Amino acid sequence: MDLPKEMLDNTFWCSVIGLRREVHMHPEPGFEEVRTQRRAREILTNFAKVPEAQIRTAAVTGLIVDIKGTGPPRQSSDNNVRCIALRTDLDALTMTEGNNALPYRSKNEGVSHMCGHDGHLASLLGVAILLQQRADKIPVGHTVRLLFQPAEESTPPGKAGFDFSKTGGGGAVPMIWDGCLEGVDEVYGWHNWPAWPLGQLHVQPGPVMAHSSFFDITITGRGGHGSQPHLCTDPIVCGAAVVSALHTIVSRSLP
Repeated sequence: MDLPKEMLDNTFWCSVIGLRREVHMHPEPGFEEVRTQRRAREILTNFAKVPEAQIRTAAVTGLIVDIKGTGPPRQSSDNNVRCIALRTDLDALTMTEGNNALPYRSKNEGVSHMCGHDGHLASLLGVAILLQQRADKIPVGHTVRLLFQPAEESTPPGKAGFDFSKTGGGGAVPMIWDGCLEGVDEVYGWHNWPAWPLGQLHVQPGPVMAHSSFFDITITGRGGHGSQPHLCTDPIVCGAAVVSALHTIVSRSLP
């Protein structure tokens, strides 16, 4: 298959790289991606030329964008997929970037893109440009939906006014509440993985990467005197044993 001219044009790739570095310099934590959201909308309207009516806000700082097909109707087939969604994340981590020599180092001290979400965002915006320019290649009545999700990293309880017990502090559930998956037949969420060779794309049905969960363990001891340790209940020793035992879960209990 011949690649479109834009994908062979070094200017296009340099623009995507420059956008990624710009986003890297201005990281924002979950549900605070105000500048990031604004910049994404600017790219979508001014460069991708997506009509404003096909862009809407979701989950406070997220976006739902529809690239609608204008091409000839698809011939009848057994495939009933009419809407495919592609998802990226917007937020950064609340940690300081240690590479002071990086020309595009974070300018927001204490916040940095250390998980690659800047690259995810730039990539999806590049996809938006290419798809919108080829809307006539997408059959009419078919849509590619672009999901720009805030707060992929969990946020503290109460952030943005969402119920932590229902969202886990993330932005995925609020995006769904705002209708991002309505009418969607397939959705692809992706994440960079530097351990794979450059140019490889791995896809499989269902979940691929884990999400962290939190729980509390309370160990109750009983004080005493150093001369009579047998009359005490030492929570330190018990806690150390719990830590060691927890590390065996992965090696002994998970497939």
